[in-house]
Amino acid sequence: MTTNLCAEQTKRLDKIMYEKLFLIAVEYDGNSTCEVKVTGSTGNLYTVTIDVSKTTTQAFDVFSCNCPDSLKRAKDAKVLCKHSCFVLLRVMRLPVEFFQNVDCAIVKRHIVEFRERIPPPEIVNQQYQLRYLEMSSPEKENRKRKFDVDEKTKIGDDCGICLEPTSDDAACLGCPQCRNCLHKECVDIWLRAQHYGKKACPLCRYSWDDYGKPLSERGFVNLS
Repeated sequence: MTTNLCAEQTKRLDKIMYEKLFLIAVEYDGNSTCEVKVTGSTGNLYTVTIDVSKTTTQAFDVFSCNCPDSLKRAKDAKVLCKHSCFVLLRVMRLPVEFFQNVDCAIVKRHIVEFRERIPPPEIVNQQYQLRYLEMSSPEKENRKRKFDVDEKTKIGDDCGICLEPTSDDAACLGCPQCRNCLHKECVDIWLRAQHYGKKACPLCRYSWDDYGKPLSERGFVNLS
């Protein structure tokens, strides 16, 4: 990747090319700020805060992280840590040029688009109906809810957790609601990180609380 970035920034940018990072959750505080939960192979959970309310064009003023590197070394060098690089390039899908000249209006538009992906309240009842029909289907009564990939799953799209492409070569799972394809490794890591909230699909928010459990073990149908 050819850029005019300083050596310290390039070093952190290169890390996301060979280290696998995972998107855990996105939380919002209005349309100008959001927090992105990110974890890596160590399992440590970090929060990248994006604040476009500031009047700045410096990436390190808009993107901040609570990881040790961002709090000290990256801060002193005025560069972004690898978690912020992951959010900027993989999650927000912004160009490398943003490291040098941030357009807050474009970043804000991406934050708004994130919010629009969450299903609005008026379609929740429809989701309840679809889940009831799925869970009451006789042929699925004793099937483990392992989210097996089927013909409706979009293999080839980017995994919604690591933001890297899915393929037939890697073990993949499909969300039973939105049918998006996710790496099994990513799903397992993502679920282990959900200590603070409900386990749900990172893309459509469909409940994953029953992941891996046979219906016969639960004793009741949970439509939430």
